[in-house]
Amino acid sequence: MVTGTEARRGLGPAWVGIALGVLVALAFVATTVLDDDGPRPLELGVVERMWTTGTVALVGAHVRNVGVDDVELLDASVPGADQARVGVPTRETFTRGADLQVRVRGARVPAGGSQLLLIQLRCPNAPELHRIALRFRVDGHETAQSLRLAAPVPVACP
Repeated sequence: MVTGTEARRGLGPAWVGIALGVLVALAFVATTVLDDDGPRPLELGVVERMWTTGTVALVGAHVRNVGVDDVELLDASVPGADQARVGVPTRETFTRGADLQVRVRGARVPAGGSQLLLIQLRCPNAPELHRIALRFRVDGHETAQSLRLAAPVPVACP
């Protein structure tokens, strides 16, 4: 006859199932927390051609921070457009390319806020914009994120 103490000594199917569930949960948490790519707090808002001259086209791209921490921009570029200059406005109202910084380094995008990026492209062969590559610091960690435009923005030069 088997007593209650003897029956409890072995691992039953319930304990094996619980142990497997805990292992799966730990693996999920580890892959989420230890993501090599880092956080992805930025997204693109409106991207539009602002103006063009005979030699320069200016495109504005609003970058929103949907994360909970402020983001410090370190660098920005337009893949496929090596001659592009990406900057931020030096003042709230701007009228020409000279009113933008050469770099975005140090510009901040507050949590829940946005930052206008100004992209200067050389005419007459300005490429279509498909994405913007950003390098930034968030919560003390440097990471990069590529923001793909919903639709390519054609840059027609006069």
